[in-house]
Amino acid sequence: MINSSNIIVTVFHEGVANYFQDFISSVKSQLTNDYQLLIFNDSKYDIYVDNLSGVENLSVINFPNNLNILENRIWMINYLQRISCDIIHFIDADDTINTNYLSLSCELLNGCDLVCHDFNLVDREHRSIEANYWQERFESNPALIPSEFIKDKNIIGLGNTSIKRSLLDNLEVQQKLETTIADWFIFTQILLAKEPKILFTSEAVFNYRQHNNLANLLLDDFDSIIQKMKMVKGHFEALQSININRYDGYIGRFDDLLTNFNVALYSKYKENRIKLNFFWWEEIFKILTYYENRYKR
Repeated sequence: MINSSNIIVTVFHEGVANYFQDFISSVKSQLTNDYQLLIFNDSKYDIYVDNLSGVENLSVINFPNNLNILENRIWMINYLQRISCDIIHFIDADDTINTNYLSLSCELLNGCDLVCHDFNLVDREHRSIEANYWQERFESNPALIPSEFIKDKNIIGLGNTSIKRSLLDNLEVQQKLETTIADWFIFTQILLAKEPKILFTSEAVFNYRQHNNLANLLLDDFDSIIQKMKMVKGHFEALQSININRYDGYIGRFDDLLTNFNVALYSKYKENRIKLNFFWWEEIFKILTYYENRYKR
């Protein structure tokens, strides 16, 4: 039962189990206690509420059996469409949030529909690697982001976003083809359907734990680069399959890149790479731009 206007949504699975208590501790440390925690269980194990000491207002929702990751996340969005609340905060269960995360998010949402949060990059032991990772990519803080921003930037997702619950009203998240980039696929549909007012902030941040090189900051392995290119191409193909056609041009561009990309070309790209902290998807689009500028003129 929902009994708060301010909802925190997270997904529990086996991969986050070792870090889940840190997440719970950061939730308990918030400057406001006006929230309810919804834990969507994507594991084969039961989550016992009694073990989550100190969080008084929480509920556990088990995903249906036999759904893949994308299907689970769409099921979750459909579930959230049926609840009554004002604000939803999507946070990953292996990360932590700073103490002002909820309170400042709610304040910012008085003037927008969606808040995209910056993060501090930390290692598996929660030691700092780089603070305010996204901030230098924006000219101001907070910064206004257009909905089209998401076309080639997988920055708004189910781990760093606060939204007005009304953003999900009269929305149908569709799926025909499978894609492994569930967050990007779902939020592309939301943003293009609703064209919300979006703010980016570096003032209320989460701590993005790198326990399995989740950000893939350096994709020096050629085979992994090819795999990621295919993932991005698959994302655009999945959008095309549900009649979101405005990004169809990327499919042909990535087809061409995948046909002609080789180790020698990648070595040339790395020689000219001027920045080493790209996220994996940033790296892929940088390679695409480099290839087209260098070899397609």
